[in-house]
Amino acid sequence: MMEISFSSLHFVYLNLDQDRDKSSRLQTMLDLLDVPDSQIHRISASFNPQSYLGILDSQIKALEFGLNLHQPFVVLEDDIGLNVFREKLTFPDYTECLYLGLSSWGLDLSSPTLASLNSPESISIPNYPEICRVKKMFSAHSILYPNRDYVNLLIENLKKNLTGLPFAISGKEYDLKYMESKILPCDIVMALMQDDHFVAALKNPLFFQEGEHEYCTKIKFNL
Repeated sequence: MMEISFSSLHFVYLNLDQDRDKSSRLQTMLDLLDVPDSQIHRISASFNPQSYLGILDSQIKALEFGLNLHQPFVVLEDDIGLNVFREKLTFPDYTECLYLGLSSWGLDLSSPTLASLNSPESISIPNYPEICRVKKMFSAHSILYPNRDYVNLLIENLKKNLTGLPFAISGKEYDLKYMESKILPCDIVMALMQDDHFVAALKNPLFFQEGEHEYCTKIKFNL
């Protein structure tokens, strides 16, 4: 079992230079949750008119920065709001990443958009009533990364995806399109990895996304 106090974690967050007000709001939120300033790290997000491409590039930068911290870290997007606070996070020590935010959107390979509502798989974990294993779930706004090997593999897969060429995850070949592009949003690549890696999520999330995504991220998984 692994137990991590919230205030001991490093938080790496994505923020566009033209949205510094969001940066200030997020830093204030983390300050109020007793996270030291030295553990809060801003990544200058990449702007792209197609926002999912900017987010993809920014997520890679955040993950590479987090690896260099040499300890568990959280990647946040700057549009989050606090749902419910926990002083400690407890999960199996074989957990490769832990989603602190949820989404009701899930991967559907039969759909032209690759997405559908209320389709993620959530599976109970014995002796861990507050978390569940997830598969096929979209969501990249708040994720804890305790496992370096998983982060390295995720970076590798995201970079392959960024080339627009077919890529393989755990030996499975993928040649998919999103909006007529061979480059997929980062959370689709993450969802593809969940089948073969132990990825967990809080049933009642710490964070949700404010604004247009609130309806699908301010949810609970009731198992």
